[in-house]
Amino acid sequence: MSRMAMAVILSFLCPGLGQIYNKEHGKGWLIIALMTVIFIVPSVWLMQSITPLTEGIDPLEIQSVMGKAVMENKHTLNMFTFAFLGLWAYSIVQAYFKAQEIAGKDDKETE
Repeated sequence: MSRMAMAVILSFLCPGLGQIYNKEHGKGWLIIALMTVIFIVPSVWLMQSITPLTEGIDPLEIQSVMGKAVMENKHTLNMFTFAFLGLWAYSIVQAYFKAQEIAGKDDKETE
């Protein structure tokens, strides 16, 4: 498997792993940290926003309360979603081009 394919697959599975594979450890861990924050912040925010609404209600109604909270905050959640997907796409593309650059250097050294 080529270096570029491996970097892309790793970045697809977990953004930042392709950078770590390409020996860009700082960038890889930064991307992993940013992705974690972009995922956790809206999750915690939504859970805190529905906590007062869920006290004393039937557990089967929690899904409808969560749906209502999501619909009320859909623009903010969309911004987090686009940031998450954009960073994920950046990670994949950047890992590919860095792996291509490394493969080109390796080819020149072997000549």
